[in-house]
Amino acid sequence: MPEPRTRSIHPSTPRAAANPCLGVFCLVVLGALLLPAVPCAQQPAGGPAGRTPLAKGQDKGERQGDDKALASEYWRVVNAKIQVFHQDLEASAQAAEKSAWSLIQVLKRFVTLFPDSPYTGRAYYELGEAHAAVSRFPEAMAYWRMVAKYYPQSPWASKALTSMVSHMERHGDVAGIRRLYQEIVRQFPDSPAAKMAWVIMAMNALEEGKTQEVAKQVRVLEKADKDIYTEVPRFLDLKARLATAEGREEEARACWLHYLNLIDSRPQRAEVLFRIAESYRRSAKTIEAKKYYMMIKRDFPDQPEALFARFRLLQIDRAANRRLSRYALRAPMAPLRNAGSRLYEKILKLYPKHPIAREVALDYMRLMMERGRIINALEIAQDFLDNNPKSPAASRFVEEGERAIRALDKAAAMDTAHLERTVSSARVFLERHPRSVFAQDLRPAIERIWLRLAAGLLRKRDYPGAMEQAWSLLSFAGGSGPAEARRVAGEALIAYDKDLLEKGDYLGLLDFHYDHKDEISRMPLADHHLFLAEAWRKLNCPRAALRSFYRAWSIGPPRAHLAELVGQWAQTALDIGDEETAGIVLSLAGPAEDPSIMELRALVAASQGKWPRAKEISQGLLERLRDGDKARSLPAKRLLFLSCVKLAEWKQATRIWHEMEGRLDTGEKIRLLRQWGDTALELMDYPAAADAYGMLAALAPGRPGVLWRVALALMNAGDKATAMEDLKVIVQGKKEPWCSAAKAVLQNESFWQGPAGLFRQAKAYPKM
Repeated sequence: MPEPRTRSIHPSTPRAAANPCLGVFCLVVLGALLLPAVPCAQQPAGGPAGRTPLAKGQDKGERQGDDKALASEYWRVVNAKIQVFHQDLEASAQAAEKSAWSLIQVLKRFVTLFPDSPYTGRAYYELGEAHAAVSRFPEAMAYWRMVAKYYPQSPWASKALTSMVSHMERHGDVAGIRRLYQEIVRQFPDSPAAKMAWVIMAMNALEEGKTQEVAKQVRVLEKADKDIYTEVPRFLDLKARLATAEGREEEARACWLHYLNLIDSRPQRAEVLFRIAESYRRSAKTIEAKKYYMMIKRDFPDQPEALFARFRLLQIDRAANRRLSRYALRAPMAPLRNAGSRLYEKILKLYPKHPIAREVALDYMRLMMERGRIINALEIAQDFLDNNPKSPAASRFVEEGERAIRALDKAAAMDTAHLERTVSSARVFLERHPRSVFAQDLRPAIERIWLRLAAGLLRKRDYPGAMEQAWSLLSFAGGSGPAEARRVAGEALIAYDKDLLEKGDYLGLLDFHYDHKDEISRMPLADHHLFLAEAWRKLNCPRAALRSFYRAWSIGPPRAHLAELVGQWAQTALDIGDEETAGIVLSLAGPAEDPSIMELRALVAASQGKWPRAKEISQGLLERLRDGDKARSLPAKRLLFLSCVKLAEWKQATRIWHEMEGRLDTGEKIRLLRQWGDTALELMDYPAAADAYGMLAALAPGRPGVLWRVALALMNAGDKATAMEDLKVIVQGKKEPWCSAAKAVLQNESFWQGPAGLFRQAKAYPKM
């Protein structure tokens, strides 16, 4: 690595006195060529500080002599502190920060006491340096500006301008540099400060691509002023940049090394070393570039160039890794560690307008896109455009941002967690940048990603999550989002209802409905309200179930579900004994002969005592049912059997009984036979009652209630002897109240068989 050393750019050129008139002419002409004139206010001549009034009895000469002696004495003290400050500045930023405050205090006192001292110009310059060391940049800029404006002939003016420009360049304040140049040149055209200002503006002209104009004027100025290198060392920096623009990198590095030996400012040295490293990098001399970057990182950790050097080292290492990985079958991607991410973010945050910020931002965008963090890449592009709206690279960032949006369509391979993070970050982006150039294309792209997320959650059976995302998408799209989102939300809701009903979590279903009542009301689903009604029924809340049935009917269920809705609705009404409502509900089904509706119509007719109608519907239902539909035919036969019993059609009732007897459980048989016998007894058809009760006694032998019914039927049918035997069995069982009732009948029979027997006539025997 070449070592910095002092060398003459033109060793054979003798020093000559500059022509003042020619110098003025060159500067004015160069300023007009490079930049348009900007009017500025005239500043008063003289220093910024006021002068201390004369003491009583003291003449002006005496006062000037005293001031000069005091100023020199005081300056020795100040100068010692300046030396300490610069030594600390070379050591570390922390050490310089401690000595800077002490130096600021004595310098402020000096410029107040001795405003006309020959040391005042430097004092203001050092005040700027000290304030910069403690990161008080507005104050530092103000002091440097005072040196350039009020002490333009001082050698410190060019140093102050250099410090100002370094700070402005880091923060991209090109307009501020231009205004400063115009002001200095117009007021003090032949001063070193004006020459320095011209050099600075020539550098800006190079950045704007005016290479030929700058090269021509550099040659003119070199020829006109042979002392330009000593008066304005920054001229070497200009020549180096010009050589770089013309592709003469080796000559550029030589100029920078020469310039490096003429400056002692720590920030400027870091800047020049970084430019040398960049030159080696452009020349594909990676090893030499890396050495300089490492030196900057080690020796100037407090300077911005240390961050830039770390960025370049990260790029070099990543490029080396990619090159080596070409020979691997499946080379893993080099991870972007947290430290690397923080480096990118720190540079973009602290120096968003610096020229290197463009490269940092583009590189960071590519890394984010490689790792699937597409919205983060888009955020980087938007921040750059916000900070550099007039940058020539703006179109490049727009192009990269559009490419990032197109990459969103590849998100189908993302898992749901990644999709959810993408959607969330995109929403934040659109909220922060509603007028972004990317907003128009990002909105439909993120809606597609959002829909994939909702559908993915539905496939994973995360029904609440799918509904939440679908509803959020509809809200994001202003309520008129994609119809597919409504479909996904509807499917998820119905699936969730079924899941909760299967688990028996009826309260959970109701809670979810009322927690999301507003969202559900905007996507009415009759099936959901059917499930809601079922949950109410399971919780023994039939009236609430009836309200849900009504809501489902008012929504308008599909024709295929109409019978189910009407059937359950009518059955719920029957459960609470409201036959009238059940009949009205059944009429809603119209003339459709659905088996479940026909069955309910028969039940309603039976509950209203309309047995001929019940029989007719039951027979029609059995005719419609297939022979194999045993599950549906049994209730129909049962209802037909009851209709025949109520109509005293015993022969048909007996036939149907034998057809369905084998499919009934014992409890059902007992209930139906008892109803058969009781009906026959009420109709005074005692033989039919005795037959029904006889089958009941065979099915449930020994039960006193059954024996009592058999005895009663037989007694009324004329078989008194058998009836008496059954009554004696009841008395022996001693089960009340049947025992007492049997005793009473037996005692009554014994009474009439005894003394009162002469009074009883067979035809007068009361039938029971």
